[in-house]
Amino acid sequence: MIVWNGTAPITVYVYKSTGINVNGLKKGDMVKITGIAGQYDYTPPYNDGYQVLPRFQDDISILHAQSSPTVSLKVSPNVVDKIKDGFCTIYVEGPQNGNYTLKIYNINGEVIKDIYGTRRIGPANAQWRLDDSQGKIVPIGYYIVKVDVLLPDGKHQSVYKPVVVTRPK
Repeated sequence: MIVWNGTAPITVYVYKSTGINVNGLKKGDMVKITGIAGQYDYTPPYNDGYQVLPRFQDDISILHAQSSPTVSLKVSPNVVDKIKDGFCTIYVEGPQNGNYTLKIYNINGEVIKDIYGTRRIGPANAQWRLDDSQGKIVPIGYYIVKVDVLLPDGKHQSVYKPVVVTRPK
């Protein structure tokens, strides 16, 4: 299978001998994959054909957004080194029947990235690759992640979390 880490496609090859069951995976799932790096490029200059080889069932897990009665937001890491980390993962919890938006704001309160693009039904996790809406990497600084939820009864909930984008030490 091919997974996308937000920057490049990565080939993941699961050997049948591992006994790993991938039947529960579907296109669009956010996954965490651990494995051994391998290469299947047999021709010089040997700079292609890299893959990840999971070894055990626990090496592949789906990162599900959680349903809960109240909206919560977690950003990890919330202090992001542009070179070392390169992205942060945004975990959203809330009512399943809510209408969600997820945006990144700069310190001036301007929207720099609309993560979901359009409203979505139900909570969904995401990754921010430290880019703006034009795909350019943002400068170091302080940013705000905001999730808005509109519930069927008309109630509205918002949660904010800070993110600091740093440069390497």
